[in-house]
Amino acid sequence: MDGTRAWFELFNAGDQRRDIEQVRTLASPTLIDAQDQWGMTALHLAVSSNWHEAISFLVDEHADLSLRYHRTGDTPLHTAVVNRSERSVRRLLRAGANPDAANYSGLTPRSAAEQFGLGRLFVDVAPGPEEWPAWRVQNAEHLADYYYPGFEIPERAEREALTIGQIIEVHVHGPRQPRVRARILGRKGSGPATRYVARVDPDQDINLPSGVNDLEVGPEHIATLIARRSTLG
Repeated sequence: MDGTRAWFELFNAGDQRRDIEQVRTLASPTLIDAQDQWGMTALHLAVSSNWHEAISFLVDEHADLSLRYHRTGDTPLHTAVVNRSERSVRRLLRAGANPDAANYSGLTPRSAAEQFGLGRLFVDVAPGPEEWPAWRVQNAEHLADYYYPGFEIPERAEREALTIGQIIEVHVHGPRQPRVRARILGRKGSGPATRYVARVDPDQDINLPSGVNDLEVGPEHIATLIARRSTLG
């Protein structure tokens, strides 16, 4: 088992051993802030399972408090609030977690706390800078798993065999329309390693910064095939 995989296994919610000594042994600056394919860090996972000993260790080791869960843009402080864990919320706030960091829906830990009955924990915390997550093309396979059976995507083989001129949709979460329509301009590689360059259709109210016209995406990002055959020629 490689080091990164072994590290994340220590924070598996199904592992009841909670071996903090092994965490201390394996910890390194690189692993402490490593993100898995969903964007989760060890701190996210420790907060999710209310492993307070691990939370304290990671915070003391200067874990990055601002890293985001890719699908929602949540920080560990968001997760602590949603879990209604006063102890975790207090520890993260003492460490300097931003109570006003919005997720992709615009919800901050401070505003979420009002919904979950923890608003009192933020009364004496000075407002921090408003901080939105960077835009990110979402992994459609993760979305399909999360929203199953209400969200379906094309078969993997079809997503790996697209041609220039086909029109696709990918998802970029944020306060506007998450679906982004684009036309494939080029491709390289094959199978899971396939990468497409796609030109974003103009005049969409989407979560991409001004000036971002082209995206590089893989089969895992493709949520919808608008045109299953090339629209060129």
